[in-house]
Amino acid sequence: MHWYHTPHQDSLNPLLDSLCRETFAPICEIKRSLKHWIDDEQQTIITLTQQQFHLLNILQFVEKASIYGCAGSGKTLLAIEKARIESSKGKKVLLVCYNTLLGQHLSAAFTSQALVDAHCFHTIVSNIYAIHDEDSLFNDELLCEHIVNSPQPIYDGLIVDEAQDFNEEMMLMVHSLLKSTAFTYYFWDSSQRLSLHQLAVPTCETNLILTRNFRNTQMIFKTLTQFVDSSIALFCDGPLGRRIEVLESYPQDNENLMIDRVQQLIHVLVNKDGILVKDIAILTFKGKKKSALHRLRSSIPLILFEDKISPRAIKVDTVRRFKGLEAHVVIVVELDDASAMMDTQLFNNMCYVAFSRAVHHCIILPYQGLQLTLPKDVDL
Repeated sequence: MHWYHTPHQDSLNPLLDSLCRETFAPICEIKRSLKHWIDDEQQTIITLTQQQFHLLNILQFVEKASIYGCAGSGKTLLAIEKARIESSKGKKVLLVCYNTLLGQHLSAAFTSQALVDAHCFHTIVSNIYAIHDEDSLFNDELLCEHIVNSPQPIYDGLIVDEAQDFNEEMMLMVHSLLKSTAFTYYFWDSSQRLSLHQLAVPTCETNLILTRNFRNTQMIFKTLTQFVDSSIALFCDGPLGRRIEVLESYPQDNENLMIDRVQQLIHVLVNKDGILVKDIAILTFKGKKKSALHRLRSSIPLILFEDKISPRAIKVDTVRRFKGLEAHVVIVVELDDASAMMDTQLFNNMCYVAFSRAVHHCIILPYQGLQLTLPKDVDL
């Protein structure tokens, strides 16, 4: 105190200033793991999804409806719940999608419900018409001619999830399985179209738009809005989350480096961040025959481009095949798909689908030269 009351010109040098701060005002930082952040966010998302089912109460007397919904708006949840409601009334219901993996997910929801046939289009057709030859099963023109000429009206209702994936022939075929009094519901999103065929969703008198994203964090949602039609205002009710993580780029011709980085990332996510393997998905823009991810090697179990998902393994697949599904953490690689690079709209749709698969955290491993602008913050 005597020193402070005495006139002087002395000042602290940087070293003493730093020492005083460390001694009298130390900064203590406690870091939470990614897993702990995800656990807290997941509780919020589970609560939010319960709000979506109110829509079905409003539509309970509507026989034909077209329901357009952004990614994460709960279309699949609503489709499953609608099938449950109608089957509880004694109706035979067909719940169908295009993708095999999503079809398995739908089927798993009705393992003990005999009145609901739920699976992907080709599995449904194969089971009903006993067609097992792939050349016949995947030739839309020949298959359509056979089925339309041999209709089997066995269902009281049709629910199509991801209806934008169906072409005109497929729509004709599933409708040939309906009774004349059947109800029809179509859940779809044009921004998730990853094929070149014309949109074949039938016109309905009742048309609804789901504009609220319940699945993704706000940070991921903010990125998604860059790739969709700006004429439709979209909203997100999820937790804040983290920005999409963009890693250092790799030379496009160096697949080995890309694979090494993916393998290192797997190790960090599982062994350091504590993420469960079932909560991780690795997605490529490329087709499964062209992807270098076949060469991934890890002590952690991987499922490489197979029609199955395991709680004890990381799923590695294409963006197209994984559409309709989700994972807590998604790693997106090989964005240099030839067809997507030649078509801006297709590339945007691929980004929209790929990034929206991540519920809590999305990691992008870009190639050198990729122009990808992502938002740095979220307006709350």
